[in-house]
Amino acid sequence: MNEGKISLSDALKVMDERERNGKPLPFAIKFVERNGAFVDLKNCVRVGLRQDLHDKGYIGIRILKSAEHVIPAHIRTITKFNGKQIFLG
Repeated sequence: MNEGKISLSDALKVMDERERNGKPLPFAIKFVERNGAFVDLKNCVRVGLRQDLHDKGYIGIRILKSAEHVIPAHIRTITKFNGKQIFLG
């Protein structure tokens, strides 16, 4: 009955999935920045992040066609993943 929705824990698991060759699977994500602005990213992957930010609940996101710039996102501010609404569960 959660069609169009995905739990945060499942979304985090999917972010870590990889292709057979080891490359991460791209995804789309929408989250809220600290200043309240929404960020909507497509064709991105989860990457490593500084330990201090990781310990505070952040994940690192990189857009595949961009340079190596890593965008930090707090997991509790993720609102959509691959077009599905996030719910806590």
